[in-house]
Amino acid sequence: MLAPTAVQAERVTMAEAEASDAYAFATTSHQKNGAIFMQLITNPLFDEKLIKAETDIAARVEMHTHLMDGDKMQMRQVESFSADEYGLITLRPHGDHVMLFDLKAPLKVGDTFPLTLTLAHAGVVTIEVKVIAPGTSPKPHVHNHNSDMEDHDHNHDMHMGHTGSHETKEHKTKMHEMKMHDEDADEDHSHH
Repeated sequence: MLAPTAVQAERVTMAEAEASDAYAFATTSHQKNGAIFMQLITNPLFDEKLIKAETDIAARVEMHTHLMDGDKMQMRQVESFSADEYGLITLRPHGDHVMLFDLKAPLKVGDTFPLTLTLAHAGVVTIEVKVIAPGTSPKPHVHNHNSDMEDHDHNHDMHMGHTGSHETKEHKTKMHEMKMHDEDADEDHSHH
């Protein structure tokens, strides 16, 4: 029983990063700029920072935030985005985001493109960004509950580094949808 413990200990000490729901809004041929949003989940034991973002679909890629300047919201370039105490780096509309300047072609709904992220501790991670319709949000991640349960980690607070008191609205919604999905599946099985 020493092997699983050793693996778990190694996992805790590794600097890792995983992107959740990375997306950009579709653009028209008249729009030369775009923005990317996502949630990056990193190891909370490291003071992780996102320090660079790169993609070939735009001439220039910068990290930006929105700041209040009097009664006006201003967009400003920043050097990095820092993870919060739970290891999360959240990029969202009207907040921190990755800006794409001089797009080489319009972003079309349903397309995907690679984005390479450089983090201070986790290093280089390449993710896929999905293009969605403006004003919508990415579809929530759906768990396949028909898979081998031992291979599926149901500890949804693993990346939070605590007992779940920091559940986001999105996380609670996903958990509710999963519960409803499970109840529907149970009803389906009872009628056969």
